[in-house]
Amino acid sequence: MKKILGCFLLIFFLSSCIVIHNGNVSAGPLLSAKDQYVNLVVGEAETALVFGLGKFDQDQLVLEAKKNLFSKLQLHKNEYYANFTCDINKKYVLGFFLQIIKATVSADVMRANDSSNNVIHMDYLRKLNISVNATQNTESIKQAATSKYFNGNQLVNGDTIFFSKDALNYNAYVVDQRDNEWVVLKAVGNDYQNILVPLLTNSFFFNHSDLPIVKIGMTFNIDVPDEYNTFPVKKTFKVIGVCNDLVLLKLNKLFVVREAISLSK
Repeated sequence: MKKILGCFLLIFFLSSCIVIHNGNVSAGPLLSAKDQYVNLVVGEAETALVFGLGKFDQDQLVLEAKKNLFSKLQLHKNEYYANFTCDINKKYVLGFFLQIIKATVSADVMRANDSSNNVIHMDYLRKLNISVNATQNTESIKQAATSKYFNGNQLVNGDTIFFSKDALNYNAYVVDQRDNEWVVLKAVGNDYQNILVPLLTNSFFFNHSDLPIVKIGMTFNIDVPDEYNTFPVKKTFKVIGVCNDLVLLKLNKLFVVREAISLSK
């Protein structure tokens, strides 16, 4: 029995791994509410102790992590660090035989600005949208790439487009930055925000393009549900955007999307 218990304790000792976290967040400095987010930077430093023996100074480890952070990015004119966070991760391997201590420091890079209308940089937004990128379905991306209704690759910086996250409420944006996968859309109005969206799974309606049978500004009578959602009624909508052979129409705050070929006076 003692041998079995001893073997069990030995296996537990050799296979055990304990991780302990602690950290803090600093909200400042923030020079002005109008300042612009530019980037997110992370620095790391690590040390190891064997049976508690070795060189370890927590303040020194944090300082090394900050040095690593500062080496990642050279600040430009009017830029500064803000919103520092510090996390200390202590990992015990093989019981207390090996202790690995890791310090992680992160900070936002801010740019002093006279205007709050400037868009957030794409690099910063990408780092905050890791979960969005990770949840994209591979099959949906393949379908989107071959769909005639997804037109992200047609976007050019400076284009004014209409876009909706829910396919119900559309807002006007200016294309500010784009790469092969993402586009930063700068809000035209003050009552909604700049956003980062994937190119391949979204449709964008241009307000400066025409189709052979549909022109921007034309009006069409569209059947829509009445206020009780019981019977269809005809209402006059105005064309405000096109996406390939889809048409975006608006009446007051109501939007509808129709295929151009289906529209008739």
